[in-house]
Amino acid sequence: MSGIMGGAGSKSGVIGETELDYEYGEFTPIVTAGGTAMSTGGGASITGFYVKTGRTATLSMKLWSIPVGSSSGAILVTNMPFAPAKNVVFTCRQDYYSSAYNPQPLFYLPANQTNIIMYDVGAGATWLADYQVSHLTNYLFAIVTGTFITY
Repeated sequence: MSGIMGGAGSKSGVIGETELDYEYGEFTPIVTAGGTAMSTGGGASITGFYVKTGRTATLSMKLWSIPVGSSSGAILVTNMPFAPAKNVVFTCRQDYYSSAYNPQPLFYLPANQTNIIMYDVGAGATWLADYQVSHLTNYLFAIVTGTFITY
């Protein structure tokens, strides 16, 4: 359609255009090790926020001071509110406290999935096996952000 309609009946003022889908909110990431949720006690802070505009979603998570305790196995972050259309690697900022850990993980969200797989980055920046709780010293500290196209 062409033409401009000014006045009542059109928020944009242009005939044939629709409002852009926009939403934002919070979600609760679940950090698991070997299929079991890791402890959220001892001052742990696990939060998630998202903004979705059309098919573009940005997720931000704070996975802070999550104690290792008796956990074992590969670490996953589950309960993402949206699945990506293509594989995505999230950026991560982590702090190296004396009680944290050394290997730099990658946060990888496969296409059409809502579970983030953590990978250990080995020598020469190669992806190694899934990130294990045994790679942590005492706690998991990470701030993670990713933007991707949804289905």
